[in-house]
Amino acid sequence: MQAGFILSIIFAILVSIFALQNAQPVDINFFVVHGQASLALVILISVALGAVILGLFNIYNYIKSSKSIKKLQSQVQELEGQLSAAKDALKIMENSNKPDDKSDSLTETVNDNADNLEGSVDIDSEDIQD
Repeated sequence: MQAGFILSIIFAILVSIFALQNAQPVDINFFVVHGQASLALVILISVALGAVILGLFNIYNYIKSSKSIKKLQSQVQELEGQLSAAKDALKIMENSNKPDDKSDSLTETVNDNADNLEGSVDIDSEDIQD
């Protein structure tokens, strides 16, 4: 940024020196406009118009970039929300797959009760009807 500013100042100084060294009057013909003006004035006006046009293009690019940045920032926020939700879902899945002490003792109790019931209940395949 500073380098561009310094180069702009150097360019402006060089153009000013050139314009002042060529201050003789010149004929101007621009479409239907005819006249006579100092060459220095013509050069300075031309450079100034060029700078204004360049500035307008820079403003257009800045606005375009700002819109693009806002759009990308909203996409980032949306994706961060999705990532957070996915991480939460993963934690829930990991916690549900982890055997807890309570679930281990519950599983052992159910298995013990099932073993006790197997010995006390005789079921024949003939007793089961479809």
